[in-house]
Amino acid sequence: MCNKNSILKGELIPLSVVMVLIEVLCYFVSKLMRSDRTPDVKIVKQGQLIIRARNLRAAANFISAKSFRARKNYYSNEERFITRA
Repeated sequence: MCNKNSILKGELIPLSVVMVLIEVLCYFVSKLMRSDRTPDVKIVKQGQLIIRARNLRAAANFISAKSFRARKNYYSNEERFITRA
């Protein structure tokens, strides 16, 4: 007959090893998925500019032509972004 201790050792040790390895794997996967890097300021500003320009184009039918031209000139002025960046 099988001894009760041999059954426990045969089942618990491999099960414990597998559980520890799964926890280690989960830790490293979650660490890789986390983003600790700070975004580049220039890239963020360019992205925001694109969003504002897209919103301006979408609202072109709802604002006056004078307002549209003024905003278009403001967003397309490259010197403004060179001096601020």
